[in-house]
Amino acid sequence: MDEEKRQQRFREVDESNTARRAGVLNVPYQDMRGQEETIPLAEGMMDIADMYKYRMVPLVEGDHDRPFLYGITLSTPESHVKDIKKSAAEDTQEAKFVLISDSAFRVMMRRYDPPKEVHYEDVEITGDDSTEERQTTIASMTEKLNEVRSSDMLDYLVFQADRLSASDIHLENQRSSVRIRFRIDGTLHE
Repeated sequence: MDEEKRQQRFREVDESNTARRAGVLNVPYQDMRGQEETIPLAEGMMDIADMYKYRMVPLVEGDHDRPFLYGITLSTPESHVKDIKKSAAEDTQEAKFVLISDSAFRVMMRRYDPPKEVHYEDVEITGDDSTEERQTTIASMTEKLNEVRSSDMLDYLVFQADRLSASDIHLENQRSSVRIRFRIDGTLHE
C-alpha cells in the first residue's frame, strides 16, 4: 500500500472513531475533510499556545447574533469547555463546540501555526582533528543543527550519515550539550 492510500485509510479510521465517540459522549461531531484547508481562520480568539494546550481550535468567531464555534478533540479538558461557556455567557454570548478528529486538529494547527521553513545544508568534514579549519567546520555544523527542528533532527542526522558513508552515529550526552560523531572509514568525526 502506498503512503497516500495508507494516510487516507488512517484518516477514515480516525474520523470513524471520532464520530462514534461523539455519539457516546453526546457531543456534535463535525467531519472537517473538505473544509479544513479552506475554512476562514478565526484568528485572535485563542492563543496558539492555548490551542496546543487544550487541543482545540476556534472555527467561527461569533458575536451577539451568532455563537462562537470551537472544534474540540477527545483530549480537550471538559473543565476548559465549561470555562469558555461561562465566559461567553457573562458577555451575553454563546459558545458551541463540535468534536473534530485529531487529524483535523493537526491540519487546522498547520494553518494557524505554519511550520517555519528551514533549508538545511549538507555536512562537510575536512581537515584533521587539530586544524583551525576543522574547528570552523564544527562551529558551522553546530549552528546548522540549531536551525533543524527537533522533529526533523533524526532524519537529518541519518541522511547526513548516509551521504558521508558513515557506518555509525554516536550521540553522547555532555554536561551542557550533546556531542554527535559519525564513524567514517573507522574514525569518529565530531
